[in-house]
Amino acid sequence: MHNQPSLYQQKGQVLLNMHRWQDAEAAYHKVLEIDPVNSQGQFGLAQCYLFQRGLEQQALDAISASLGLVYHNPRGHYLCGVALQRLQRQQEAIKAFEVAIVQNPVYPAAHHRLSRLYKKSDLAKSREHQGLARAAIQRIIAFKAGKPLPNIHEADLEFISLDEMVSLGDLGTTKILNPLADNELVIVSGLPRSGTSMMMQMLKAGGLPLLTDNKRQANEDNLKGYFEFEQAKIVGTEGLWLSD
Repeated sequence: MHNQPSLYQQKGQVLLNMHRWQDAEAAYHKVLEIDPVNSQGQFGLAQCYLFQRGLEQQALDAISASLGLVYHNPRGHYLCGVALQRLQRQQEAIKAFEVAIVQNPVYPAAHHRLSRLYKKSDLAKSREHQGLARAAIQRIIAFKAGKPLPNIHEADLEFISLDEMVSLGDLGTTKILNPLADNELVIVSGLPRSGTSMMMQMLKAGGLPLLTDNKRQANEDNLKGYFEFEQAKIVGTEGLWLSD
């Protein structure tokens, strides 16, 4: 019996990965029925609520309960910031993201959020966090490649996930994407048949204008076209075209 909360917790995570938000929610409620002071159960509920429209307050309540049980949780403070941001409580969101960074400086998603929040009020801070987000990503890449990290301990990377850069509406509930900054581009790249054209269709549906050269025409394998741009293949060696 004492193992049941962790089993339901794992079930909830699997269901989250399958985008079955309500089933995941039921699993995390089961965790809390067995163990009412389980911080991870509340954390899981917060994720479920953030994936669903109109449940931002429930998400904030759940993640606040989780942090009340275990305060040192960078991802928890990050989720708190996301919920507050969606509730238009911007200053409180900034404080939550800043706590996440204090607890874990190598947190690109939190720096990215702060960069966007500061863009209208403090351009210098916005640019600073934009740079810190890039630096954090490079550190994570180096860490995963086994390269030495001066002044960075493995503990700093315990809660990091690059997936968070593309989650949380940076969690997938937002249907229309926020407009890109003037100097911001999205490049879709991948191996043949890996779903790049599908990704491009998703971005188009989200409201982003697409740059394609239409050299490769639609066929029976890809009825809606290939959405390719030849120069994207050389961005690693020649990137001057990006400014155009």
